[in-house]
Amino acid sequence: MYEVRKSIRTGNYTEDEGLYLLQLSREDSRVVTNNVGNIIELNLQASAIAWIFAEDKKYPSLSAFKKLRKLVLGGSSLALIAPIISDNYFDLEELSMDAMGYSTVFPESFGNLTKLKTLLFSPRNSASPYNEVLLPKSFANLKSLESFNVLHSGYVNFNGTLGKLSSLKVLNTSITSITEDIGDLKNLQHIELYSRSSAFPQRFSECRSLIFARLTFDAAAAGNVVMSPKIGDLKKLETLEITTNTLYGLPDSFSGLSSLKSLSISGTGLQSIPENFGELHNLESLTLYGNYAKIPKSIGKLSKLTTLFMAGGAESLPESFGNLSALTYFNASYSSLKSLPGSIGKLKKLREINLQSSKIESLPASFANLDALQILNLSTTQLKTFPVAIIPLKMITTITLHNTNTGDIPDDIAKMKTGVVFNFYNIPNLTLDHLKYILSISKGKVFSTSFGYFFSPTT
Repeated sequence: MYEVRKSIRTGNYTEDEGLYLLQLSREDSRVVTNNVGNIIELNLQASAIAWIFAEDKKYPSLSAFKKLRKLVLGGSSLALIAPIISDNYFDLEELSMDAMGYSTVFPESFGNLTKLKTLLFSPRNSASPYNEVLLPKSFANLKSLESFNVLHSGYVNFNGTLGKLSSLKVLNTSITSITEDIGDLKNLQHIELYSRSSAFPQRFSECRSLIFARLTFDAAAAGNVVMSPKIGDLKKLETLEITTNTLYGLPDSFSGLSSLKSLSISGTGLQSIPENFGELHNLESLTLYGNYAKIPKSIGKLSKLTTLFMAGGAESLPESFGNLSALTYFNASYSSLKSLPGSIGKLKKLREINLQSSKIESLPASFANLDALQILNLSTTQLKTFPVAIIPLKMITTITLHNTNTGDIPDDIAKMKTGVVFNFYNIPNLTLDHLKYILSISKGKVFSTSFGYFFSPTT
C-alpha cells in the first residue's frame, strides 16, 4: 500500500511545517484545505498552543499559511493581535479573536488585510472602560470589511478611518465619538454603538441602507444629544433604539421613518413628542421614556402597535388611545398617569396591563370591556377603593394590588370568573375578618395577602 502526501511550500516554509508547530495535521477537522491542497481555514478555538503566533521570529514557519481565508483564535492562549497575521495572511477574509488575550492594540500592518470581510475581537477580560483603542491609519485600506465587532475593549478611536470602510454592513463597538464620516458608509445596515461622546452626526441620515440602529450615549458625556434633522431620510430603518438622558426632542422629520417597526427611547430627557408622531404607520413596538407632559392625539393612528412601554410626565392619554386596535401589552409603570381614557375599553386584543407605581387614581367603567385582558398590575398606585370595573373581565387570571387602599372588596366579586388570583400584600384597609367573609361568598378565587395564602373552593 502506498500513501501519497502533498507538501505545499509557500516561501521558505511549508504549511505542514506550520501545522506541526500547531500540533495539527491535514486530517484534523480544524484544518480545511482547498482542492489544490492549500490550507484555507484554521480553527484554533481555545487552543493552548496558539500563543506561538506572537513568537513569529522564533517560529517563522507559521508565515507559510499564505492562502488562509479564515482564522479562528477565540478563547485561545494568544495574548495579543499578532503582527504575523497581517504581515503574511493577505487572503484572510474572516478573523475571529473573541475572548482572546489581554492587549487591545492593533498592529500598524493591519491594513494589509485588504480582503478581510469579518473582524471579531474582544479581550479575555473586559478592558477598562476608559481604555482607548487607537486604530492604525492603515485601517483605511480595509475596503472589503463588511462586519466590525470589537467589544469589551474600551472605546475605539477610528483615527479618521471610519468613513473609508466603504463595504461595512455591520458596526458593533464602543466608540470615542460617532464622527461625521459615518455618512460615507452607504452599505451600513446594522449598527450598535456605545458612544463616549454625545455627538450625533448630522450625516447619520446619509446611511440610507440602515435597517437596525442601537445607540447608547455615555451618561457622563458633556453636551446634549441632538438628532439629525434629516433622520427621516432613513427609509429602510426598521429598528431604532436610543439610550441617553440628554435627548430632549425629536425632529419633525422623525415621522418620515416609514419602515420603522420598533422604537425605543430610554432615558429621562425627552421633553416633547412631535404632533405627527402617529405617522409612523408601521410601528409595532414602542418604548417611550422621558419627561414629556403630553401624548399627541396622533398616537391613535399607530394601528399596528402591539407593545407599548411609556413613562413620562403625562397625566392622561388622549381618547384616540382607544384606536390602538392591535395593542396586546401596555406598560406605564412608574409613569405620571392619573387616569385612563374611556376609549380604553375598545382595545379588544389587550392581554396585559402594568400600571405599577403610576399615579392611577381610578379605572373608567369601560375598563370592564377589555375582553382579552388576562394580567393586571395596579400595585403601589393611588387607588383609594376597590376598582369594580375589573369584576366583569372575562379572561382575567391575575390581579396585583399590593400597597393600595383596595381592601373594601365588594360582594360583587362573587360574580367574577373562577380561577382569578389576587395579590393583596400590604393593603391597610383590608381586615382578616373581611377577607374571610369574601372567601365565604366567592368561589374559585385565590388571595395572596399579608395574612397568608387563601383559596376559596369552586364548590
